[in-house]
Amino acid sequence: MAGGRLRRTRMVAVVGAAGVLLAACGVEGEARNATSVRVTPKPGATPTPTPPSQGTLRILTFRSYAEWGGVDPRLNWVSAFERESGCRIAKLDSVQTAEEMAAYMRGGTYDVVSAPPEMTGSLVADGKVKELDTSQVKGYGELSKRLRKLKPLADGDKVFGVPFLWGTYEPVGTGGKPKSWGDLLLGDKVALRDTPLTIALAALALKDRLGIKDPFQLSERQLDRAVGLLKAGKARHVYWKDAVDAVEAFVPDGGRGAVTGQVLPHQRGVLGKAGTRLRVAGGLPTTGWVDSWMMSSQASSPTCVYRWISHMTSAEVQGRAAAWTGLAPANTRACEGEARRMCEIYPAGDERRLRDVYFAVPPAKECKAQDGTCTDFEEWSREWRDLVRPTAGS
Repeated sequence: MAGGRLRRTRMVAVVGAAGVLLAACGVEGEARNATSVRVTPKPGATPTPTPPSQGTLRILTFRSYAEWGGVDPRLNWVSAFERESGCRIAKLDSVQTAEEMAAYMRGGTYDVVSAPPEMTGSLVADGKVKELDTSQVKGYGELSKRLRKLKPLADGDKVFGVPFLWGTYEPVGTGGKPKSWGDLLLGDKVALRDTPLTIALAALALKDRLGIKDPFQLSERQLDRAVGLLKAGKARHVYWKDAVDAVEAFVPDGGRGAVTGQVLPHQRGVLGKAGTRLRVAGGLPTTGWVDSWMMSSQASSPTCVYRWISHMTSAEVQGRAAAWTGLAPANTRACEGEARRMCEIYPAGDERRLRDVYFAVPPAKECKAQDGTCTDFEEWSREWRDLVRPTAGS
């Protein structure tokens, strides 16, 4: 929340005489830009007869979620889909952040999208995605029940999204451990993810004081207090949009000089290998997010969309994607393979540890705030925009 959303988390950190070099694994040049593949990637040899074609797909996803061998021939779980499904991928667009994804959705037409929580609420409310028949999604029952039931992925008996990859945040410091989220947010040079959903961390800091039950369900008063806490430390905040931003924020002599902040466990590991040790404040509740596959209401071939979602739900594909991106798989069977390490550093399948994680649900007015009507994501976005990118005179 895959922030803006986290993308391109597979990185190499090298310490040398010239300093620290951060590079996305296998991505060079314009590594931070969105990419587009508009022709079917070349498939490998076909070991079995290809089924009759059921149509084409236009896919919008985050970078590294749907690898077709362009970065490394060994990283390819798209060609097998085409070979086995008979469906052809006509367009595969990949982006770095939720903001970029929203812009692509406004300017293009897609059949299936790996939507972050910043977008799922509006996609469902605006009728831009279809209700799913989960009986047509192979392996749906293998996915984490808690993730499957998150709103608006599921609303009563209706299902609109299928969980794919997820992450959680850690409160970290380069010196001492932060004692609380409030301590962190008011600290010196704090690295925060640039997304309105970061407001929930401030809500966690005020949870007991304001009687907050869910940091993503805030009344106007609670939202004002949470934003006020962020404003109090605003002058010392630095913001990151993607994984490279997050790592660079903590790199010595990197120009940003963060000493505390929120990071993903994988990012902390990358920094540790580069010689920057971050200490984690254990025992604190935290927030997380999940990116989920959704079918566009304009999908030209629903059959191919179901086949794609089924392919991406499999333990094999989720394991490879999790290992490559540094995120956790929604299918816990993937933890038996390549994703074993990711499942260890995230609380995948560990219900005790997951109890302390509040997964992002798009803030909506139709919730139960303790002291009034809930605020929605539009209000959160406006408050965040004014905080991070204030207009002249504000």
